[in-house]
Parts: sequence; structure tokens; C-alpha cells
Amino acid sequence: MSQINVLLPFKEKFTKNMKSSVSITVEANFKESIFKNKITIFGQNINNPMLKDNFFGVKKTTIPFVSKNVHLAKRMCDEINRLNIEYPIIEIHNRPFLLKIIKKKVKKAKIILFFHNDPLEMKGSKSIKDRLYLISNCSSICFVSNYIKNQFLIDLNANTEKLHVLYNGVSLVSNIKHKKEKLITFVGRLVQEKGAHLFLEAVIKLHKKYKDWDFMVVGSTYLGTNSKTIYSEKIRALVLKLGSNVKFTGYLSYQKSQTVMQKSEILIVPSIWNEPFGLVVAEGMLCGCAIITSNKGAISEIIKDKGILLDNIDVKKITSSLELLINNNSLRQSFQKKAKDKFKFTANNSARALDNLRKKIMME
Repeated sequence: MSQINVLLPFKEKFTKNMKSSVSITVEANFKESIFKNKITIFGQNINNPMLKDNFFGVKKTTIPFVSKNVHLAKRMCDEINRLNIEYPIIEIHNRPFLLKIIKKKVKKAKIILFFHNDPLEMKGSKSIKDRLYLISNCSSICFVSNYIKNQFLIDLNANTEKLHVLYNGVSLVSNIKHKKEKLITFVGRLVQEKGAHLFLEAVIKLHKKYKDWDFMVVGSTYLGTNSKTIYSEKIRALVLKLGSNVKFTGYLSYQKSQTVMQKSEILIVPSIWNEPFGLVVAEGMLCGCAIITSNKGAISEIIKDKGILLDNIDVKKITSSLELLINNNSLRQSFQKKAKDKFKFTANNSARALDNLRKKIMME
């Protein structure tokens, strides 16, 4: 058993084609880590997991009224105790309520807690009392952005020495380079808060005027499937009503989604919820896209002045921004160049920051 034990949320499907942002981050950090031979990743038992030599799959519990996440955490603790690891590091991702259970079962564990989403919306970190307990009982608490860290600190008067921002890191899946095409793309889950409908309402106004450009929607409601919802069917139906230069791909694998972004001149990320990080924005920057996005949550930390950042995003602002980039080649190319120049949200940078934190905790 490894000294570093990574606990995924049970819902995560740690596979190549179904990985979400948490799994993407854990995989990327593992591949760049200096501690590969010391890491075990605990998650839902699944066929063909990534990093299978370092993955410990736990089957869904059949015990009534026992939560899947609690069962997974207890199985991890049992394995650690069985092998008598004296001071294990346990990294909990996005499930703060599991800390009390883990501390009871593995008393000498050194805990790193990772927040990928708003702490004020999670069981185990909503109240001031919850968050003070986390600070007292964790070796470190990590946040994917300053926005998420600041949410944690709301109404809290506490020592922040244990709190760290570790931005997610991204990398290109393939080294194959793709030439840019006259393509404007939305990549994301087909849910209201990601704003695909706003993009398509702008496309309605533009697709006939700019027939030499293609407009594309890439995504599905649930990762790895093309399951239908009222919203996703509304998006699909809207695309089918438009011209031949408007396309809907449905679900694409992570690698194929990146390929589309590498070919796209412009990427639109019209989120209407507070993005905890903005992984698609970072991926679009790495792929050299000119990006139009909303000033929601942590997105401004990622994009800064390297794209068009819209306050109070709406169809009118998206339409005018798209026209600006379509018609102004030099501005579009300038944003593309700035996005890739000195790109800091790399998997290597993220893994190095995490490894440095692990080293510090090992020495405590």
C-alpha cells in the first residue's frame, strides 16, 4: 500500500472516456508527480480504469442506508490499517464530510482536503463550525482557485496558513498539431448553467451572414453518454433547424474534444454560473483559441487579458464579440498568441506544487 492515498468521490468514473474535471486533475497530477510509486487512487470499481496499476476499485455497497462515499472511505481506511502504514497521507477530493470518518479510523493520517467546487454548497463545509473543524483537523486544504478559497473564508476568522490555491493543470493529449479552421466552438456539458443556448441564439443571428464559418456545439448532458434531457434535446433541435454550417456532435472523448479546440479559431464559454475554475477555458488557451467567456466565478483568474471577458453575459454581447473576432483577424490572432504564451496552467506546474506540499507534510 502506498504512502499517498487519493480518495475520489464515488460518482467519479476514472476512465479515459468518462473522466470529469476531478478525474482529469488527479490523472494529470499523477502522471507528472515524482511520487508515482507511492500513490494509490481509490474510487468506484469500474472496467478499464486509468492508471490501473495504481487504482483500487471499490464496489458499490449493498448495505442499506450506507452512503457510497462513506463505504468507499471506510474500505480505503481498512486497506491502510491492514498494511499498518503509520503516517499515511490521505487526499480527499470534494467530500469534506468524510474527514470525521477517516480521522476516527486512521488516527495518524495526514489529511489534504481538495475543494473543486463551492464549499458553501457541500455537506461538511457549509457552516462556520464545519470549516473551523476542517482547518483544525487537516494538514492542508487546497482550492482550485482564489474564488473557491474566498468562498471558504466567508464569515470566517481563522488562521489561513494551511490554505493553498492549487490551480488545475491541463496538457495536450496528443502531440499532433492541427491547422486552424474557420470554426467557432462551444465545448461543455449540455446543462443550462453552461450557456450553450446563449451561444446558439447568437448563431441564429450570424450563421447566414458568415457562411464561410462553421459553428459547432460539442458535448452532452452526462460524460461518456448521449443521454437525452429536455435541455439537450432543445439544443439538438435548434441546431438541426439552422444551416449546414451549424453542427452538433454530441458527446466526444476528451482527446477528440481537444482536437476540435485545436482546429477552432474561436472558443465560446458562456457560463452563467460561477465556475470554480474553468477547465474548458484553460484547455482552450492551451489549444490556441481566441476565447469569449463570461466573468463568472474563477474565470477571470484564468483568462485575465488573454481573451474577451464579458460582464453580465447575454446574447447581444456574445453576438457583437463574435462579429468583432470574425472580422478582425489581427485581434483574433493576438488573443490566440497571448493565450498560449507563458501558459501557466500546465499539468507539470500543478503536480510540482502538489508534490512540494506533500514533501512538506511528510516532514511534519
